[in-house]
Amino acid sequence: MSIYPSQPPPVSCDGKTPHVMIVGAGLAGLLLAILLDRINVPYEIYERSDKVRPLGGIMSLNANILPALEQLDILEDLKKVSYPSRNLNIYTGSLEKIASVGDVAEAYEAPRFYDLLFSRVPTERIHFRKKVMSIAHNKEGAMIRCSDGTTYHGDILVGADGANSGVRQSLYKLMQSNGQLPDSDAKGLSKCNVCLVGTTDPLDPEKYPGLGGPSALLYQMIGEGTSYTWSSMTVPNNQICWNAVMQLGSDESEDERFRNSEWGPESNEAMIKEVRDFRVPTGTLGDLIDATPKD
Repeated sequence: MSIYPSQPPPVSCDGKTPHVMIVGAGLAGLLLAILLDRINVPYEIYERSDKVRPLGGIMSLNANILPALEQLDILEDLKKVSYPSRNLNIYTGSLEKIASVGDVAEAYEAPRFYDLLFSRVPTERIHFRKKVMSIAHNKEGAMIRCSDGTTYHGDILVGADGANSGVRQSLYKLMQSNGQLPDSDAKGLSKCNVCLVGTTDPLDPEKYPGLGGPSALLYQMIGEGTSYTWSSMTVPNNQICWNAVMQLGSDESEDERFRNSEWGPESNEAMIKEVRDFRVPTGTLGDLIDATPKD
């Protein structure tokens, strides 16, 4: 008996339709699942975390994706949790205006976009606590082995598990052992910046002018004599999304690369101290950080 509990290989109903395994329940994995549902292709999603965590800040959705969302009957629901963005205002770190760019995006929205996609995927299709440790290809198709010892089979394996993808790393190991891995892919994944993001709790419109719509107010600040840029944007529900981006040098160490790959709320205290006094049109980044839930 195998020490690894295993799911039997799936049987296609018509002998032609493939069974797809999606690793990662982020935006990419969920949107792919919705697309597969539309064309009646069976799939399962394997997610390493133990629950849904729609983290992050704002996203810009432009003309390259909005028609697809319309075809999937998602666009109208998206409009209910988003604002159109009419212009981008660019300032120096001391709030001297540099430029204003119009019609930069069709919509800006908060992490509620994730909740919207998640609501369209049947819960029984998503398997949590499934961190993929290795992959294999055999006569029955693709196979994944998870950290809890379980194995799963399918015809197509899709790695939607982020920049530091475990699926990609396992695939590269297989390619390298077969002499198929290009030299460029044998190099480590370089990063040029670290981005700290957050979305505040609902705020008082009298204290923070511009809340309540009808369009997003987007401000971008470019630091002077610093490696930072930062921004703030109004979103529905009287909330503000913000971010601070620190440019990294080309000599970033391997330890820093690993630390940044595991970035999360518990790792941000040092960066918060550095950016608290940065100015935004409504006050400082520190004001927005204090109004943001810790997670």
